[in-house]
Order: sequence, then C-alpha cells, then structure tokens
Amino acid sequence: MAQGKHARRERVVCDKHLDAEAIGGVLGRIGRSAQDFKPSRPYRGEFSHDEDFSDVLQLAWEYEVVLVTADSKMIEKALRFEKQMPRAESCLRGVLVVPRDKSEQLKSLHRFASGEIVAVASRKGDAVPKSLYDVEDYNVALDLRRESPLVVHLCECD
Repeated sequence: MAQGKHARRERVVCDKHLDAEAIGGVLGRIGRSAQDFKPSRPYRGEFSHDEDFSDVLQLAWEYEVVLVTADSKMIEKALRFEKQMPRAESCLRGVLVVPRDKSEQLKSLHRFASGEIVAVASRKGDAVPKSLYDVEDYNVALDLRRESPLVVHLCECD
C-alpha cells in the first residue's frame, strides 16, 4: 500500500462497469478498472460475499485513490467499509458517484473538474471540495448525479 503521494494522484479506480480509460481521460488521470485489477490483500471485513467490498472498495483502499462508481449505494458501503478496518488503516481517498449513462458520466465528471458542480458542506464550517485533489485530501464522497451534491465525510481521521 505504501506508494508516493504523486503516484497515487495520477490514478483513479473505476467500478467494474465503467469505462476507466474515458473517465481517467476526463479527470487527467490513469483510470484503473476494478474489472481488470484485483486487490493484492484480502478483504478482512464482514461483507466478503459482496464484490463491492472485497474487490472494488478494497482496490481503491489499497491504491489509496478516489473511486468512481455509478452504484448509488456505494457511499453507504464506503462508510461501512471504513468502520470495519483498523482505525490506523481505514481511510479511503474519496468516492464519486456518477450517472449510469456513459455520456452523462463523462459530462458530470467534466463539470465537476471544471468547477461547474459546486458541493454543499454537510456541516457548518466544513471545507467543500473544489477539485479531485480536495476529494482525496478530505476523504469525502460526492453524488455527482445531483446539481449541488452534499459532502459526505467518509471518516474523521485527519
């Protein structure tokens, strides 16, 4: 799991049914598909029967990168995933939920990357991510299917 911060920031993990290459292109990163890559460490949580935990979230956690998905339940799953891990190891690096339609996925990611989609703080005084780097640094989730997505904090670690 130990990678340089620069190497991490060059990648994004995409859920199995998304076009990782196209998404990576829009975000200016290397898109890695959970379909093509498997985690090197086993998932140690209670939902081992669910690929979203054992493959997708585990892979994003291992690579320490943002996860892009069209799964509307992934934010809830990410919150549960982090609670199952030892506190010192639990942090993901953000989740972006996109529409199911490929062209809409790319449009919403482009709109977010260009600053057209403005997130709303879930708590007064919280920082609001304005870029993919902020999503990583703050470890937050955004549902980009919404015009003004509410910031969901995935953990309180740093």
